[in-house]
Amino acid sequence: MIPAVHAQQPEAHHDKAKKYRLAYELFVKEKYSASREMFHEFLNEPGTAVNDRINAEYYMALGGAELYHPMPKMNWYDLHKNIPRV
Repeated sequence: MIPAVHAQQPEAHHDKAKKYRLAYELFVKEKYSASREMFHEFLNEPGTAVNDRINAEYYMALGGAELYHPMPKMNWYDLHKNIPRV
């Protein structure tokens, strides 16, 4: 019997802060689609800070606009609606 081989997951997949940084680096490099995917993974992590969530949603919406996705206006509206009032 041959043992199963498991590939190592990048460390960014295990650490919320690293996911956010990687997503931001991808955004800066204009890799908008990959950046949006990583920000989406980051947003699905439990216990993320509110400010980081707001920034991630902002960059996801901006990346969508750069990619000419048909939904960025909805994302901008959702982003504005979800910002906590101080």
